[in-house]
Amino acid sequence: MKDIKQFIETMTGKIIVMVVILGVGMFIGSRVLSNKNEPVAQVQNQDQEAVVEPTQTMPAVLAETKSVTAQKTAVIPNNTVTATKSVPIVSQTSPVSPKSAQRVEGLATIRIGAGLMENWDADVENDGPVLDIVYLDNQGEILNTYETQKMPITADVKLYAGSDPLSKKDKLVYSQHFDSNQIIFGGIYPRIRIPKEKINVNPATDYKYGATEVTIHTPNQGDFSATGILITLYE
Repeated sequence: MKDIKQFIETMTGKIIVMVVILGVGMFIGSRVLSNKNEPVAQVQNQDQEAVVEPTQTMPAVLAETKSVTAQKTAVIPNNTVTATKSVPIVSQTSPVSPKSAQRVEGLATIRIGAGLMENWDADVENDGPVLDIVYLDNQGEILNTYETQKMPITADVKLYAGSDPLSKKDKLVYSQHFDSNQIIFGGIYPRIRIPKEKINVNPATDYKYGATEVTIHTPNQGDFSATGILITLYE
């Protein structure tokens, strides 16, 4: 009988201990579950802090944070950033205009060069005398630049004949105005071709070498004139 009483007391003590342990475990578990639903006071991402109202729960905060992150990193198909990022617009540089040839810097006067017969077509016969327009500075030095080769001039040309080498060349045998499209540009000097059939000369009475008078008209620098004492009028 004594043994039975001792067994009952032992089992009762063990049951009490188990009940206490079970109660403590249930209490701790309920506290953990309740903490999962408590409001989150503040969430911070890499770029900025997002303050959350106490009424928001953890799932709502996480969803909002993901939305903000996705908006910052989103790129639309044409490689431009969404409106949350400003993209500088680079203006295109205007095309460079061709170099101007409207004036010759340092131009002071001109000189008439050449004047010899030349052939400028397919046959072997000379076609007429050719005049070179030489640009000079105030020291008499020749100017040879892009502008001297390209400046669009017009010109008035007159040719005079005399009766012999020593006589005055005062008989007008040719007079013509040349537009810029009739003058040859691009070489060292502008060149003017004079067709020999246009020269009203008489080989029986007129000496084969005559005089030249040329006036050129520039776009912005006025007119320049020069005379030459030797030009071939016929062969």
